[in-house]
Amino acid sequence: MVLVAAFPPLILLVGVSPWPDWGYETEYLNSRAQKWHSRPYWLHLLNPLRLIGYPLAVLMVLGFRHKLKKAFLKDSVA
Repeated sequence: MVLVAAFPPLILLVGVSPWPDWGYETEYLNSRAQKWHSRPYWLHLLNPLRLIGYPLAVLMVLGFRHKLKKAFLKDSVA
């Protein structure tokens, strides 16, 4: 609960803090974006992180959904 209450001030702190302006040049970022968007869409789906991460996320959600459903049914019966 404390983490939830501390999150909005943390966002404000990070958003307005005077971070140094390190980064990449705009031309470099534009060339990378053009290269990324020039690939066919199906090629993006072959990303190994997506291939591993999506099924893992579904498994994690299924466990959480099962717990929520069990708690809901327990409360609705009582």
